[in-house]
Amino acid sequence: MAYQLDKNYHFVSYAGSGKCLNVYGNEQISNNRNVCLWNKQDTNAQNWVIKSFSGGTKIVSNLNQNYALNYYWGSGKGNPGNCDVYPEAGNDADSLVVFQAVDSNNNIYRIKLKNYNLYLTAKGTADGSDVKWESLVSGAKTQEWKLTLFSGTAPSTGVTLQMPQNLNQKYVGNDAVIRNAGCAVCCACDVASYYRGSNYTLAEMKTSGVYSTGNATCYWGNVPSAGFQAKYDGHTQAEYYAKIRSEITAKRPILIFMSGTYQHWVVAYGYTSTANDPAAIRVLDPCNTRNVNSTVGRDITLKESLDGQGCTSIDFVKCTFKK
Repeated sequence: MAYQLDKNYHFVSYAGSGKCLNVYGNEQISNNRNVCLWNKQDTNAQNWVIKSFSGGTKIVSNLNQNYALNYYWGSGKGNPGNCDVYPEAGNDADSLVVFQAVDSNNNIYRIKLKNYNLYLTAKGTADGSDVKWESLVSGAKTQEWKLTLFSGTAPSTGVTLQMPQNLNQKYVGNDAVIRNAGCAVCCACDVASYYRGSNYTLAEMKTSGVYSTGNATCYWGNVPSAGFQAKYDGHTQAEYYAKIRSEITAKRPILIFMSGTYQHWVVAYGYTSTANDPAAIRVLDPCNTRNVNSTVGRDITLKESLDGQGCTSIDFVKCTFKK
């Protein structure tokens, strides 16, 4: 029978491998995370939902249904390109798809990008093989996908908030005080942008009195759109992790302060399990020293952030709210 909207499916490559469409990387999802093939598993990395939007149909990930299959056109728009995941909102051009029946009775389809003459194509038969968007090859099994109902019980993978902005304090165009010690201000700006639903600039933060040209101290009470509670301090690491998860579940990003070789602030916006594990917490880290020409900070795990600052634990957290 034909596929149905709002149903959960495995997408099985019909190239003979039996491998499934898979979001790469330990049940995590983030912008432009690669999509590959992997041995069939009952995990949300392989749990896909076909959904109808105003512009047409998209294939969204059950890791976070705000993310859909995406055409990454680094080689040039309209040319063959990689398949990854990306927030579907505002991305109709590169995420709308059309299902072309090969054998609808057995749920076998080709999947075409609505806006380009490109088809979802398996590039191998081994675990980790890439999936690309490529021109139609008549009769190619690598461009055929069998949809099987996802019948397993996928593990709970937590919550991910959609953060509109991730500032890089190290960007060469920032004020010197921000580049040197502006992690708190950048985090405050990211949170303010989340609660407003559109981006603030650092210049607007300065105009609002959040910081000054000569002083990067963050004056939390002057941040527009976002309020910040007194620090949640003096607790065990398990209690910090529980607080982080509860705030994110309530759709409130939360700030984390750490001290080790350096002192540093990050914004926690997602978690992938209920484990008290820094690898299970997603953060926006404003310290992107790898690319000082980019305005975008790092989107990484809390563990990676702690390691980068020479830290072993959370010092305290700071809860936020919309004002």
